Amino acid sequence: MAWVNSSAKTISWKSVYSLKEESVTAILLGLFLVLTATFSIREQDPPAALPAAVSLESFSAERAARYLPAIAEKPHPIGSIQHKVVQDYLVRRLAEAGLEPQVQQATLPNGKGLPIQVAAAQNVLGRLKGTGDGKAVLLVAHYDSMINSFGATDNGSSVVALLETLRALKSGPPLKNDVVFLFTDGEEIGLLGARAFATEHPWAADVGVVLNFDARGNSGPVLMFETSDGNGWLIRQFAQASPFPVTHSLSYELYKLLNYDTDLSIFKRAGMPALNFANIDGISRYHDPLDNLQGVDENSLQHRGSYVLALTRQFGNQDLSQTRERNAVFFDLFGKFLVHYSSIWVMPLTLLISALFVALLVVGFRREKLTVEGIVRGFLGLFISMLAASLGGWLLWRAIWLVREGPTPAAIQSRLLFVGFVAMAIATTLAVHAFTRKREQIESLATGALLWWFILMVGASLFVPGASFVFQWPLLFSLIGLGWVMLAPENQKKHRWLNPVVLSLCAVPGLVLMSPIVYQIFVGMTLNWVLLVMVMVVLLFGFLLPQLQLIVSPFKRALPAAAAAAAVVLLVLGVLMNAGGIERPADPIYYGLNTDTGKAVWASDITHHADRNSQFFAGSQDKGTIEDFAYARKSKQYTLNPAPVAQLPAPEMSVLEDKSQDGVRTLRLRLTSPRQAGMVCVYVDSNSEILDASVNGVPVSDDTGANGPWGIQINGFPQQGAELQLKLKASDPLKLRLVDQSIGLPPVNAAAQSEAVTLSGTPDLTFLVKSYSL
Repeated sequence: MAWVNSSAKTISWKSVYSLKEESVTAILLGLFLVLTATFSIREQDPPAALPAAVSLESFSAERAARYLPAIAEKPHPIGSIQHKVVQDYLVRRLAEAGLEPQVQQATLPNGKGLPIQVAAAQNVLGRLKGTGDGKAVLLVAHYDSMINSFGATDNGSSVVALLETLRALKSGPPLKNDVVFLFTDGEEIGLLGARAFATEHPWAADVGVVLNFDARGNSGPVLMFETSDGNGWLIRQFAQASPFPVTHSLSYELYKLLNYDTDLSIFKRAGMPALNFANIDGISRYHDPLDNLQGVDENSLQHRGSYVLALTRQFGNQDLSQTRERNAVFFDLFGKFLVHYSSIWVMPLTLLISALFVALLVVGFRREKLTVEGIVRGFLGLFISMLAASLGGWLLWRAIWLVREGPTPAAIQSRLLFVGFVAMAIATTLAVHAFTRKREQIESLATGALLWWFILMVGASLFVPGASFVFQWPLLFSLIGLGWVMLAPENQKKHRWLNPVVLSLCAVPGLVLMSPIVYQIFVGMTLNWVLLVMVMVVLLFGFLLPQLQLIVSPFKRALPAAAAAAAVVLLVLGVLMNAGGIERPADPIYYGLNTDTGKAVWASDITHHADRNSQFFAGSQDKGTIEDFAYARKSKQYTLNPAPVAQLPAPEMSVLEDKSQDGVRTLRLRLTSPRQAGMVCVYVDSNSEILDASVNGVPVSDDTGANGPWGIQINGFPQQGAELQLKLKASDPLKLRLVDQSIGLPPVNAAAQSEAVTLSGTPDLTFLVKSYSL
C-alpha cells in the first residue's frame, strides 16, 4: 500500500513493512479509534446511585427516591385533586425540615383569543436561612405533571432531589447565603409558577443565582444545557463544584432548535443569573404514562442530586452580588473535568490556528505534498460525503416510516438505528474517499477536508463563539498530525510505527471532544434530525482522513462493503425491533351532565373500536354535538349515548356585588366547584357585551380582536373558588353558563373509572353545566 499513489517522491509503505504488518496496523488503529470514541461517550454515564447508608451530609439517590411515591403515585396536573395532595405533601416536608412553608397563589393570563384563558398557579416555597445577609440561592423544580403522566422523572426526580438536598444541608454546617426552595406550579401549561414568582413574590428581589432542574426522559446523564448571559463567573463556580460535569457551551444553541421552554426562560427574562439542568435520554417515557415509579433511573437521580447539593454549597458561600462576567467557552472531558476559558480568547485562538493552517499550506506546497487540485478534491469530497450521507439518511428515514408505522418514541432514540446510520455514513465517506484517493495524495485530500473545519471555525468564532471549541481543538491537533506526515523523514524503515502512533495521538483530542457531542445530538434531537446527525458524523471523519487511509488501504474495497452491509443489517434489525406498530390507545370517554335539565350523556370521538368503548356505546350509532358544555355552544360531532345521572353537585355562582353607574353594570361573582373540578368555564349565552373583566383582581381580556361571544376558562381552579368581576352595559340582560371539568368518570356503572387516563394523552373527562340569569 502506498501512502500516496501518484508521487515518485513519496515513500511506498510496502517498502517499509509487509502487508501483514500493514493489516495489523490498520486493525489496531481502527480499534483504537473506536474504543477511544466509545470510552469518551460511556464515561459521561451518570454516577452510580449512593445507598441510604452514606453520610447524612451526602446526597443519596436511595434516600431521595423514598419521597417519590408521595409525588408520583398518580398523575397530578394543575387543578387536579391529586395535585393538591402533592402540594400538601411538599408543605409538610418543608415544615418538618424546620422551614416556614408558603403557598403562593397567583392568577395569570395563559393564552390568546376566545375564550380567554386564565390559570391559577400555586407555588410551594420555603427559605433556609443562612448566616449572612447577601443574595439568596434559588433552587427550582416544578411539581405539576402532564395530564396523562405520573411525572415520576418529569419532574418528580427534581422535586425529590431538592428535598434530599434540604435534608443534607440541614445535616451540615449552615451556609452563608439563604437558600430558597421553589416548587413551581403550572410549568407544563405555560411556566405559570415561574412567572408568578418572578413578577409577584417579594423574594424574587433577593435572588442572586437560579438553579433550575427539569427532565426530558427518564435516564442518562443530567446535562447543564443552558445558562444566562454573562456566564463566565457562573461557569467558573460550576467547574469548581460539580463532581460530574456533563456540559458544553454548544448545548444551548442546539436546545434553541428544539423549541422547548422551561421555567428558566422566565428567570432569564427577569435578568437573574441562572443555570439549567435536565436529563434527555429515555424519551419514550417523556410526557407519557410510562413516566412512572418503575421507570425512574436512580443513577440519573444521583447525578441530578450531585449537582444540586454541590452547587448549593458552592453558591451558598459566595458573594452573589457581582456574578456577571464575559461569557465562557466550556466543555467537559469524560464527565469528570470541565475545560473553560473566557470567550475573549476565541478570536486569538482562531488566529493562531489560522496561522498554523497557512503555515501547513506553505510547507506542503514547498515539499510538493500538496496540490491545488488535490485540496479542491478533498474539499469537494467531504462536501459530497456530507450531502450524500445526510440526504440519503433523511430520505431513508422518511421512507422507512412510509412503509412501516411510526416512528415510535423508542425508534427515534434507538441505539441500533443510530449505529446503523453511523455505519451508513462510514460507508458513504469511504466510498467517496476511494474515488478521490486514486488521483491525489492523501495530504492534499486531508487538507481539503480540513478546509471545511477551518471555514466552520471562523464562522463559529464570529457568530456563535460558544460553539467555536467544536472546530478549534479538533482542527488544531489534526493540523499537527498532518504537519507531522508532511515533515516526516523520507526513510521511515527504522520508525515504521511512528506515523500511525502520531496520527493516533493527534486523533484523540478530536474524538474525545466530538464523539460525545455527536452522541448527545442524536439523543437530544433524536433521529428525527437524522440529517444533522449524519452531517456531524461525516464531519467527524473529515479530520480523520489520514487515519482512515491507513485503515482502509490494506482492505481496499472490503471495508466500505463491510460498512455498507453492517448498515443494512443494523437498520433492518433496528426497524424490526422498534417499529412493531404503535399501540392504539382507547379513545377518551366524556361524561356530560346538564344539571338544568337533569340529562346526562356519554360522548366519544370513536376512531379505534376498543373493547372499552362497547361498555359505553354498545349498539349506539347516534352522532351529535355536546353543545351544552362547549364554548359558544359549538361542538364537533361525537358518538353519543344516554348515560345514568350521577349524584354530583353543580358548579355554583353567587353574587357578591351588583351595581350600576353611568350606564355600566358591575358584577362581582363568586365561583366555586363543590366537587373540586380542575377547570371552571364561564360562557355568556346572551347578547351582552362584556366591557371589562377580572379574575381574582387580575384584569383579563382578549387582545387579538377575535369575534365571538365572551367566555373565559380558568385552569387550575382553586378549591376555595375564584372571584370574577364583569362590567357590561346596564341595559343588557345577562345569561351565564358555568361548566366545570374534571379528570376521570363518575362511578355510575362498572365501566367508569374515577381516574381513568388513556395513553393518548387525553384523559376521560366529566363535565357539569349550570346556567344563571342575572
